[in-house]
Amino acid sequence: MSNSTKTISLVDLPFELVLKISSYLRFADVWYLGTCSKLYRQLAYQILFHDYNINLIKPFLINPLDNLIHAAVAFLSRHCYSSTTNNINQSILNSVSNRLAKEIYYRTPESPDFGSSLEFLLDKSFITLFSHIFCD
Repeated sequence: MSNSTKTISLVDLPFELVLKISSYLRFADVWYLGTCSKLYRQLAYQILFHDYNINLIKPFLINPLDNLIHAAVAFLSRHCYSSTTNNINQSILNSVSNRLAKEIYYRTPESPDFGSSLEFLLDKSFITLFSHIFCD
């Protein structure tokens, strides 16, 4: 007789059980689960839709920055805020906001009116946005 055992993964579980497990996870944990494989990405998108009402499966409006912004929020929630000291790491916050500002800047139409003022405005907007996300 052979003792072959089948490994059961998270995607094999009933979705109700997955939702119960996901209730113990933070947004960042669910987001990073979706980076493991295609199967886990689909599962993570279903969890995000159910728990956070974020539709990445078939979005109503296709926005090329959606994944980038959600990934930035997941990264910040995991690496930027320290719950033990109740502090926000400003250097990480500035770095992520600068990266998002550059990505948006590269995706905007070129115009002499925008210039560096757009990058400055986006940078300050993202710092304010993410500060409110973590402080409020």
